[in-house]
This record gives sequence, C-alpha cells and structure tokens, in this order.
Amino acid sequence: MKNILIISALAGVLALSSCWRDDLYYATVDRATVRIEADWTPARLTPNGVSAFVFDRNGAAFDVVRSNDSRKADLSLPEGFYSVVVLNNTLDEYRNIESAGTDRLETFALMGRAVSPNFTSLGGGTRAESFIGEPDTVAGSVVRNIEVTRKMIEYFRTKPHGMEPAPAAVYQTAPTRIISVADIRVHVKGLKYAAGAPRTHLKNLSGGYYLDSDKPHSLQVCHEFVLNNRCFDAKDPRNGTITRQLATFGLHDETGVRYLMEMEFVLLNGEKHPVSLDVTDAIRVTQGATHKIIHIEVEIELPEVIGNGDGAFDPDLEEWEDIDVDIPM
Repeated sequence: MKNILIISALAGVLALSSCWRDDLYYATVDRATVRIEADWTPARLTPNGVSAFVFDRNGAAFDVVRSNDSRKADLSLPEGFYSVVVLNNTLDEYRNIESAGTDRLETFALMGRAVSPNFTSLGGGTRAESFIGEPDTVAGSVVRNIEVTRKMIEYFRTKPHGMEPAPAAVYQTAPTRIISVADIRVHVKGLKYAAGAPRTHLKNLSGGYYLDSDKPHSLQVCHEFVLNNRCFDAKDPRNGTITRQLATFGLHDETGVRYLMEMEFVLLNGEKHPVSLDVTDAIRVTQGATHKIIHIEVEIELPEVIGNGDGAFDPDLEEWEDIDVDIPM
C-alpha cells in the first residue's frame, strides 16, 4: 500500500511539472537563421558558390557570408531590418574585379582592376590608372526588407534536424548579369593593305557598377585590345570587316559622355596609320538573353599602298585571326 502511494505521488508531481509544447522549437540564441536562396537560371551561370554582403537598416555593412553551396546562404542575424547583396562566387575568385565602398550599401560597387597600358603609341597622355582589364562574368541582386523579429529569434517553426536549426525565414532571389558585352564591328575599305591587326583603345566606358542603384559607376576608363578577327568581302576582297567582342561594365547613364575609339594599323609598306573616331552616335544597345549588348559599328578607309619602304616586318605586329565564311554558290 505504501509503495502504491509513493508511485501515485510521483506521478502527480510529474504531471504538474510537465507541459505540452507545440511544434515551435525554443532557441536559446540571440540570433535567427535567415536563408537566402539564389536561382541562377536567368543568368545562365553555375557558380562555385555565393557571397552575401549584409547591410543593416541604416545601410551600414554588417557581415559577409560566403557559402560553397551556390543555391543558398544561411545568415545568422539579430533582431532588425537588413538588405543583402548576392553575388556569384567570391571577390577573391575574380581576376579583373575588385570591390569599393563596401562599408555602405549605397556606395558598394564592383570596379574594374586597374592595369597598365601596353600600346604606348596610342592615346598619348592617358593616365595608366584609367585603364582596366576586361571584367569577369558577374551576376548579382539585392534582397531588401529582410526582417528579423524577437519571435523569430526565440522560436523556430520546426524542430532542428541533426542539430542544425531550421531557418526562421527564407528569401528567394534570381541574380542577373551586370556585365555588358561590346560588339565592335569596323568595316574597312582597303583592309588588304593592312599588314596586321590594329591595336585599339576604346575610351570613356564605365569602370564599375553600383549594386544598390543598379547602374554603372561614373568613372570613365579605357579598354585596350586588338581587333584581330577579320573577314574579307566575298564581292571585293580588297575590303573586309574586323570585329571583337569585349566584356564591359557598360555605358554611363549620364548624357553628354562621348565614346572614342583609337586604332593603329601597320600597313604593308611598314608605315603606321592611326585612326581616331568618335563612335558615340554609332552606338546602339539591345538586350540579349542574359546581358545587354552594346553594338558599335563604323566604317573607315585605309590608304592604298605598295609593299615597299622599310617593309612591314615587325616582331610586335599583331596577328590576324581569320574568320571563315561560306560563300553561297
């Protein structure tokens, strides 16, 4: 009888001290896990990972999270409001891009890495620091109005699995490419008189991109390259077209910017023939499947020459990369 009374007393104590808990799981941390899910389908990219730059409600930098899983990044955030910049890969993986103004959301920009010019005979007086390398392929987006409440911090919606807390909130984003492509086409009358591909400077394009405002940086830079893809006209083989595609941060939003292109041809007789063009009015922009395409199409004429004089031999002469075109019969 005594044993029965003891067992009954213990059962009563247990019943009074126990409580029913719903499927909300109590968390003893002062932060909540917020998950950013990235869909790279619009950008047609398969990144190695994802970088998430976190800014607080005042636009001040709060944290940087890097994830090896390109599909998601889990952020541990205290109570408050946040914005997150999402980029493919990490900044260290970009060869010709660096960051600037990372302490504030409104000033956070991706900038082209400065390079020194190799074609010193072009663009005399142009500062070396205004030259940038061809930017890497970058896609980004900004996730805004992320809210972490006290309730989200204290409770999760489902019990953790494997000691990993379930996210208190999930935000989805689809980053798009911020890098444009300049499609340059120069129709050359007398192309047969060129001994090599022209060294080229394209001036005053944007040198970076603001992620928050989604617009090109106001810095004007110069791209240096060789127009080495040529195709002769089927009807008149003396003439032809030289082309090149170039990755760029794009055109400026501001009106009044003039875009210049300088080319230096070496003719068959060894003479150098410079060509300077204002290509501003020859520019048109179209939207491709994943990025903007900046079309630059101009016409020039080279002088007719005979291979004499000092000759066209030059160890630094830029070689052509011919493009084969089927001739309709």
